[in-house]
Amino acid sequence: MKQVILALGLLLSSLTPAQAADTYTQTRYPIVLVHGVMGWDSLLGLIEHMYRIPYELQRSGAKVYVPTVAFLNSNEYRADQLVRYLSALEDYKFNLFAHSQGAPTSRWAATVIPERIASITSIHGVNKGSFFADTFVKAVPQGTVRGGVIDALGKTLGYLATLLDAGNSDDLTCLTTGRCSQDSMAAAYTMTTDEMIRQNSLLGWQGLDPDGCGTGSEDLWIYGHRIKAFSWGGTDPTTTDFKWYDIFRPNMVLNEAEDAFLSLTASFSSRPSDGLTDICSQKFGRVIRIDYPLNHFDAVNHIFGETGSINVPSLYRAQANRLRNMGL
Repeated sequence: MKQVILALGLLLSSLTPAQAADTYTQTRYPIVLVHGVMGWDSLLGLIEHMYRIPYELQRSGAKVYVPTVAFLNSNEYRADQLVRYLSALEDYKFNLFAHSQGAPTSRWAATVIPERIASITSIHGVNKGSFFADTFVKAVPQGTVRGGVIDALGKTLGYLATLLDAGNSDDLTCLTTGRCSQDSMAAAYTMTTDEMIRQNSLLGWQGLDPDGCGTGSEDLWIYGHRIKAFSWGGTDPTTTDFKWYDIFRPNMVLNEAEDAFLSLTASFSSRPSDGLTDICSQKFGRVIRIDYPLNHFDAVNHIFGETGSINVPSLYRAQANRLRNMGL
């Protein structure tokens, strides 16, 4: 009898399926990670702009694209590059995860190919402008010697990043042909509050509160196509708990310098901010949470994952799962 029971047990175990694959982030449509100003894909194939985030999404089933648009240029220019990138892909629709300037870049792209966009998630997005950009353009007016110097430095930095960015074919073409896509002053002006008021008026203020610091609709309607809108953001410019022994850890030293810079820039605004963008500008569509203890650079899991108490990739994973459960 024992032999019969054992045989049945072995038979049943052989019929049990293998452990189910992890599908927590397996969305219906691919996820596209759209970087912000001065962003890249992967420097030398080693340093990701969105550090470890593509892997953390892919390991649970997500299909992920990481395009590279202009390091420094206007929202509309970058949107045109994004449209060309997406249009060359065979996938039917996309979920755009957009950081910083990537948010208005994605919103402009959606006006061109709304039928290809399933959702836009703004991450610390510059949706109503940046107080830092406002301060910058006042300090460095366009057409002045200072403006020219800053523009030249910005372009040089952009071209250097292009050379180091594996896979940035658009800007490699720029370097070899002279048809360049780096414009430091255009990048600054496009994110000023006044300029974003103009752009949002053209975009119909969809997903935004035009009159205050409230929230907008979760549903964007563009030429009859519905696009779901989400956002999250942060309000803590300084997130590194620096100890004396961290002087021997280069990434922590860089994090401390980052925190010092963002503490200074945060003083330019009377509202809570992540150091570069205040909470009103970060709100877009359905607000998941707007007061994470994160700064603007933490939002892409830098520097090298040192982001204080928050596991940043888990925020991206949770949003992917949210979209998965919505059939997106």
